[in-house]
Amino acid sequence: LFQTTIAEKINWVSGATYNFAQANADSLYQGSKNGKSLGVYTQFDGKFGRLNTSLGLRLETVKIDTLARETRPVFRLGLNYELWPGGNVRASYGQAFRVPSVAERFANTQAGGLFVQPNPVIKSEFGYGAELAFRQGFKFESAKNKTVGYIDIAAFTQRYQDMVEFGFNGIDLDAILEGRIVPIFTSENVADARINGVELTMNMSTNWDKWFIAFNGGITLIDPQNLNPADSVDQMVLSDFEDLDGLQALIRINDILENNKSDNPATLKYRSKNTVRASLTVGRDPISLTGNFRYRSFIQSIDQYLYVVVPQLGTYRSKVNNDGDPILDLILNYQFGKASSLSLNVSNVFNYEYPLIPGNLGEPRKFTLQWVWRF
Repeated sequence: LFQTTIAEKINWVSGATYNFAQANADSLYQGSKNGKSLGVYTQFDGKFGRLNTSLGLRLETVKIDTLARETRPVFRLGLNYELWPGGNVRASYGQAFRVPSVAERFANTQAGGLFVQPNPVIKSEFGYGAELAFRQGFKFESAKNKTVGYIDIAAFTQRYQDMVEFGFNGIDLDAILEGRIVPIFTSENVADARINGVELTMNMSTNWDKWFIAFNGGITLIDPQNLNPADSVDQMVLSDFEDLDGLQALIRINDILENNKSDNPATLKYRSKNTVRASLTVGRDPISLTGNFRYRSFIQSIDQYLYVVVPQLGTYRSKVNNDGDPILDLILNYQFGKASSLSLNVSNVFNYEYPLIPGNLGEPRKFTLQWVWRF
């Protein structure tokens, strides 16, 4: 790492990193695999009056086991301009390059009735992100009250080429002949993707006499698009699998295999289009009460194979968990001076049933009594 200042205005940082990793796991990779990467980078950060700037360039070269070496430059630029006291506008652009890991390329194993196959020829991901945003700070003071905070609104876009996902890649034919349904998984380049979105965030704290209130939260809206989805007639649909009898199920699966149906929807999988998060603390020394709220909207697209291996998933998603997940946590805290505090935490206050991913539920209501001593 090399760092210096140019003309007392520009901070210049340059450096290099080298990483080597080796994995020895016969049961997972069927042998030994290794990866090597070398990166060199340089970045300039400068302040010119009201304008802050950042400009960086990185060159990365990666070699995974016996595969061909990959080398790619990436670039980033950031600008932040103060319009008036407390108000600024910012813009940024940054590229990204990620080589699939040894596990993503070479995993070759089976467990719990599932097969995982290697795919050493998957391509590396490349993409970029850009943002345009405005932030306004505020401050109000009186003899008894002081309020400070900011409001921030941002529009952003993210673009991915050859996005890598680990998912369903067919069904074991030999298992079908034995009357069993065994899905096969692998890592694949599933999509060219674009995610556009807007985000509104707010942070505020206020004191009134001996009372204090603090709030922070935000709303994020995104449109997660698969730019190369399968045509509707070629899209795999298994959401009604639980309603089919054994013969109908085998016919449906055979139709998928014979007609090359793909699980490639227009909306990217496992993305919630709307998320809300908020935290509010109200207190008067030495007691405070905090409420943390989070919400994510219904996930429209999931791997279709889950409708086969997770019992009653179709009914659960269509009739039970079909309108998003609102979760509330509460924390009651008592402060013993500056060194010690006692708190009662209640997670998932209303004991709401929600899936982290289909087939894997989040934690139910939980009570925790915590004592903290700082020294």
